[in-house]
Amino acid sequence: MRITWKNTHSIPHAASVSGCRRSRARTALAETICRILTERGAYHGGIRPDNISRAGDGTVGLGAPARTDTKDWTTEELEFMAPEVFWSGSLDASADVYSLGLLLYAGVMGGRLPFYPDDRAPQPEDMAAALRRRMNGEALPLARKAGRDLAQIIARATQCRPADRYATPAELCAALEQYDAEQRRNVPTAQEMFNKP
Repeated sequence: MRITWKNTHSIPHAASVSGCRRSRARTALAETICRILTERGAYHGGIRPDNISRAGDGTVGLGAPARTDTKDWTTEELEFMAPEVFWSGSLDASADVYSLGLLLYAGVMGGRLPFYPDDRAPQPEDMAAALRRRMNGEALPLARKAGRDLAQIIARATQCRPADRYATPAELCAALEQYDAEQRRNVPTAQEMFNKP
């Protein structure tokens, strides 16, 4: 299946685009990845920025699946890993949902993951502390820059307990599509914006 996604390059680039267009770019990427995962039909893992690509024609690619034969993970793998993968090696679709939720979180928060300091670039000790907090099940702070509805989708996708998340990437995709449809419906016309009859 060839899936295309136009008008943006990556989550970091999407963070620099303004307003509704920026939000749409982020959710479009997540929806595209959800569709790729749904088509593959099995746990993928490896859902992290350095494993996602976009060709010049807009085609989004998802790199190699996560390594399941080791616990010698890279920093990038750990930063977007679901707690159950870390603790028990449990590999299912809801773990991919968690990773996608973290991608969205980072996208709306200017590249910052949960528990990173707001006032400076995270240092290795900050990153380790943030990872420890996530892996130990601490509730993630809301992605406050996302707006209420998208923040709720992200919050559900990043619940520590798999049973509290969207069960599959297809469920997350449906929620994001509904959010996007609502956003389009709520865009005022020029007449409404300028109070002209």
